[in-house]
Amino acid sequence: MDYNEFQYINSDEVNSLVSRYERMISSKKRQYFDVSEFENIVDFYISRDDSSKAVNVVNYATYLHPGSNELKLKQAFVFYQTKEYSQALNLLNKLQQIEPSNHEIFILKGKIFNSKNQIKQALQNFNHAISMQSEGSAVNDLNFEIAEYFEQEENYQLALEFFNKCYALDSEDTEVIYEIASCYDMIEKYDKSISFYQKLLDVDPFDDEIWFNIGVIYNKIEDVDKALEAYDFALAIDEKSLFANFNKANTLANIKRYPEAIPYYFAFINEIDNNPQAFCYLAECYRNINKLDKALEYYDKALSFEADYDNALYGKTLVFYETENYKKALNSITKAINVDKKNGDYLFIYAKINTKLNNCENAEKAYNQALEILPEDKEIWISYSKFLFNQNKVNEAIEVLKKADKIIINQAEISFSIAALLLKINNDDQAFNFFEKGLVIDFNQANVFFSFNPQAKTNEKIKSLIDKYK
Repeated sequence: MDYNEFQYINSDEVNSLVSRYERMISSKKRQYFDVSEFENIVDFYISRDDSSKAVNVVNYATYLHPGSNELKLKQAFVFYQTKEYSQALNLLNKLQQIEPSNHEIFILKGKIFNSKNQIKQALQNFNHAISMQSEGSAVNDLNFEIAEYFEQEENYQLALEFFNKCYALDSEDTEVIYEIASCYDMIEKYDKSISFYQKLLDVDPFDDEIWFNIGVIYNKIEDVDKALEAYDFALAIDEKSLFANFNKANTLANIKRYPEAIPYYFAFINEIDNNPQAFCYLAECYRNINKLDKALEYYDKALSFEADYDNALYGKTLVFYETENYKKALNSITKAINVDKKNGDYLFIYAKINTKLNNCENAEKAYNQALEILPEDKEIWISYSKFLFNQNKVNEAIEVLKKADKIIINQAEISFSIAALLLKINNDDQAFNFFEKGLVIDFNQANVFFSFNPQAKTNEKIKSLIDKYK
């Protein structure tokens, strides 16, 4: 008995059976159900994660049929589902004395021990259940069931151990090969995952799903060319493949090939035209190629499906900010923050917008909130220091950057920014030290220093340090 599958769930017969049982409960008049009927009713409630009703059914069932080992096993499973592991094991141990050759008892004990994090005992019971099988097909089926269980529990290493046993018995079982490839993917052994997916392509080279999965893995290892090639194979097989179109579009957008990405987003949208995320990504492509009217059109399309879709609200904010429409930008980002108050990027642009609108108190508060969420984002630190500098709070700006320097190690931009501000207050020795530190880290970032302090280009010490590190 595989307790993860309920073959009668959708049958009219069981729906009628459950209705009869529930009428009995409502009327408080006991009725008779046979053992198999009770098993089906319990399975029905378990499949719907209604453990309390499953408990009630199994209690009544064992009352009516006290000698049924099938119902006792079902009761043990319900105890397992409700995490009453001691009661489940006590019942299973009694059943084991009665039916020592029933492998289902040991399978359930294995699951319970695994849930108790007693892996050794779990494996002992699983392997004992397998050892009780005399036929190769039964051994394979049980290995597969246990492997699937570990996969559902996200223990992919142990899942692989049992899937590989299946593979050793039948190396042509495509379902097993697929699961092995998937598990290797989950444990980030991508070369092995691709190798097993290739075995599936050897059987059927026109399986667009496998090509798509390979593309996803190549994306993970940042081999963009091979990822795109895999998506192309998937699309050659099925040009309407939803996720191949979507992932190819995302891959192209991620490498800033925005015009190429756009048709693939449209191909996806032509099949699913109510997906706000797709419209938002399409809008981002248009924003990045400076077709801002089109960007706003598709951000609004995303919002027409989900009025508080914060990614679209943030995208509109960026368009308004870039076109200096700060009041509309403020309105849009305020809505986004109301959806996600802990998003550092939203708070950062909110701070910048308020700065442009001379709402300095709101800007400063937002900078501090953004840094609480994203303390390692150097752009926010530098922007905040510039904000303070422009408020003639040079010492505060320096302290902010020194704090950043302790959090974000070896960032040339921060060192150069500190140096520029120190030079502003005539703290030359410290300024030159930080300037030199910046040059050592990344000479090419020296323009950050001059953006703060353009007059320093004529400073002889600065010029000599530049010459030293050229």
